[in-house]
Amino acid sequence: MPVYMVERELKGITMDQLAGAQKAAIDTGKRMTA
Repeated sequence: MPVYMVERELKGITMDQLAGAQKAAIDTGKRMTA
């Protein structure tokens, strides 16, 4: 699977919140494919 690097500015969300959302999405995806 290709990996892309993207720089974004999301007003109103911290990097910690973004990291938490990303981890939750990854964990959910793993549960759905397990």
